[in-house]
Amino acid sequence: MRTPIVFFVAFCAHSFAADQAIVLPPLRTSLNVDDQAVAMIVSGSVAKVSADRERAVFRVLIDADLGGLQDGITPILRAQLNKDDRCGERLSIEQATLAPAAPSGTLKASLHYEKWACIKFSHKDMAKRLAGGNGAVEVRLTPEVRGGDAVRLTAVLGAIQADGSIGELLRSPAFGDALREKITRALDKVQLETAIPPALRSAARIQEVSFADAGAGRLTLRVRATVTIPAGDANALMERLASPGQALPGQSGAPAR
Repeated sequence: MRTPIVFFVAFCAHSFAADQAIVLPPLRTSLNVDDQAVAMIVSGSVAKVSADRERAVFRVLIDADLGGLQDGITPILRAQLNKDDRCGERLSIEQATLAPAAPSGTLKASLHYEKWACIKFSHKDMAKRLAGGNGAVEVRLTPEVRGGDAVRLTAVLGAIQADGSIGELLRSPAFGDALREKITRALDKVQLETAIPPALRSAARIQEVSFADAGAGRLTLRVRATVTIPAGDANALMERLASPGQALPGQSGAPAR
């Protein structure tokens, strides 16, 4: 009697031979964000689109549930953007949200900003608060393919809401450009290409990426890629995809529940 693994491999081989897609069951994994793990659930399909004696080409479609990134976006931004300069700018992110706006995403952050200066008084440096207040910024985030094997987020600064003099300061080109650069650097640490399973990643050529709404405001990354390998390696690839031990980084490989 065939074991379940052998039967599944045989089924996969038949599916590839018939040019049908192999469904990749949902797996729990994590994004690496500045050495911090952010939960992600990955699913998708792999289908052979062409083959000859020398090579086999597969189409890979991946959906990555980024609910963990949404849940963790506030501490991620705080770690990169919060600033406490005794004699200069003090910036703190109070709360942030990330929502789908296909094919991009919308980042909204409420912040507290203060401008301080130091003056000499009785031979001592005294810090004086010049201005301060609360505001909110909106940023459009768009995933883009970099070099065929990486996915990065580009940030376009949108509306900045704040009252009075603090509003004028926050909406100044100098502050806006600096804030956009800081947000871009913070999110550049989000390695979205890890949505592609390791069995495919080294040979994958990413072609298209976009954000989508998986329902109820759940952010999903959709990836379309091709994998080209020597024809003789096709069976080994199928075995790796079929193996229950083929886990994504740092996880057991158990299906997501």
